[in-house]
Amino acid sequence: MKRIIFLASLFLFAHTFALAQTRKDGDKPDLNRGRTLYTVGYVHLDTQWNWDYTKTIDVFLKRTLERNFDLFEKYPDYIFTFTGARRYRMMKEYYPDLYAKMLGYVRQGRWIAGGSCVEESEVNVSSSESMIREVLYGNAYYEREFGYRSIDYMRVHLSQVGGITPARKLQMFCEQYGVRICWHGPGDMSPLAHAANIHIDLAAQNLGLQEWSGIEPPNFVIQKLKDNHGALLEVFPGMPEYGNDGFVYANDKPGLGVDLNEKEAAKYPCENTVTTWTQTRNRDGSLQTP
Repeated sequence: MKRIIFLASLFLFAHTFALAQTRKDGDKPDLNRGRTLYTVGYVHLDTQWNWDYTKTIDVFLKRTLERNFDLFEKYPDYIFTFTGARRYRMMKEYYPDLYAKMLGYVRQGRWIAGGSCVEESEVNVSSSESMIREVLYGNAYYEREFGYRSIDYMRVHLSQVGGITPARKLQMFCEQYGVRICWHGPGDMSPLAHAANIHIDLAAQNLGLQEWSGIEPPNFVIQKLKDNHGALLEVFPGMPEYGNDGFVYANDKPGLGVDLNEKEAAKYPCENTVTTWTQTRNRDGSLQTP
């Protein structure tokens, strides 16, 4: 049986990330001895989501700077990372003194400017050139302001990149340039997508991390849990499972190893609702404009 070793990271929304390896059955680590947990502080901030630019500038950016400065002073080994060239530009424009102080922590290696893009952009409506320019301009800003380019991980949502074949091609392309992969794995992904993530991980030489949000649908960040917490495993037998021992397990069945139990699925009829996450779009998928 294939297993994936878990590495925990501390993020604004708590996710678990996995470092993939294959081990022999029965070769389990003793997690009660010799444990070392490495964590990195991180804030995922959408420049505009359920708030506007004004609140981002007046509240969130200022709070991100000041609260992390306090943590730097309180904890000598504290390390923090923050993404988005656009948000760094806002910091520099609206809080130049705080920005200058932040640069000091960047030089110390304690504040890490991560992410290669200007923004966490909308990949469904963007052209290929637009996506490339996001990375090009984002890294140009990082190199100009911080003296380095940020290319740590390729983090893509499998269904939005086109499925397994394009994802595999992208993974191999990244491998040629020494870029590690970290597939997006939020709680609102389908069981098949989670299984596909894990299978590509196990075939990849350049796996870095794997985001794993568990088996409880839907994602608590998006909408409230109201059904059986184990519903996914009942409806989709064969889904990769976290074994509460530091591993997530993928089975050895053909294909992705995930089946559909129609009898169990009938217990959870579809509801014609719109979650908070998708309220920027109309029901037909078109953008909702003011």
